[in-house]
Amino acid sequence: MGFLFENVRVLGMKIPFLSDFEEVNLRFYVKRFENGVWKRGAVFISKIVPKHTITLVANTFYNEHYRTLPMKHVLKVNGNSREFIYQWKVKNKWNTIQVTTQKKPIAIAPDSEAEFITEHYFGYTKINENATFEYEVTHPRWQQFEVTKNESVIDFEGVYEKELLTD
Repeated sequence: MGFLFENVRVLGMKIPFLSDFEEVNLRFYVKRFENGVWKRGAVFISKIVPKHTITLVANTFYNEHYRTLPMKHVLKVNGNSREFIYQWKVKNKWNTIQVTTQKKPIAIAPDSEAEFITEHYFGYTKINENATFEYEVTHPRWQQFEVTKNESVIDFEGVYEKELLTD
């Protein structure tokens, strides 16, 4: 997934030069039943950002799995479409998430796959072989743009070599 984070705050505070940045992450989605309610969340395997300070803070204080790589993005609004491009460089090769969408956002239908993916308010990250850290994420209810074209090119083995290695 590619994201453009804007006006990010940590513990309610905006940190100069670190509040706007790209992120590309590899994740999967889960539901966890606790105290009589379902909690929807994302388990993050890897997160890529362009700023070393974000990686240092997230990995040190939140046990995240960030790494810093060169990144860039382009967001275009055309006549009746939008284009989203996120790129990151590994081993001198640019990887690209590039999608074209309808111009106008649409509401996310209740109980849909899109709602399952977007409406999660917990993140989970592995601390060690026996423990997982859970944290709450807040964001407004999102809308979606219908994807009309996907031209993404990602060298998954090259980008996620360490994460894909198994015993």
